[in-house]
Amino acid sequence: MKTLVTDLRLTVLVLTLLGSLAACKKHDPDPEKNGPGFVDKHWKVSSITSTPAIDVSGDGIPDPDWMPYAPQCFIDDITTFKSNGSFVVDDGQLCDGDSPTPTNVKWTYDESSKLITLTDGTNTISYEVVEASSSVFKIKLYEEEEGVALTLIKTYKPQ
Repeated sequence: MKTLVTDLRLTVLVLTLLGSLAACKKHDPDPEKNGPGFVDKHWKVSSITSTPAIDVSGDGIPDPDWMPYAPQCFIDDITTFKSNGSFVVDDGQLCDGDSPTPTNVKWTYDESSKLITLTDGTNTISYEVVEASSSVFKIKLYEEEEGVALTLIKTYKPQ
């Protein structure tokens, strides 16, 4: 009887150990296999920050956060980077249709340089990707406003 109990304990221990090892196996698929995490997700701009801050509101005080001053039409736009290479912006309900989104825009992403490039056939613009996952997408762009060189960070959140 003692041998049976010992054998049973040994069997339980071995099965527990095997179960633990199986649980440690990596089951998550590689997210980069299907492209960057921002692909085929619907994104909405959640913030736009500027360095250095400049007075956007006209009150004489520099504004590092530009989102409160963004046009109403802009704040509900939904952006999608489709896996087929097309780039789509849905103007949302706050737009009056005065500025239709081009329909033939394509995008490419270079992982090594962290650059996303948008092309509409004749015009090309590239942005530095600061962060790209399925939960946040941030790009860095450079603008000049009233002779001041600005670095803008545009952050998108999934919708």
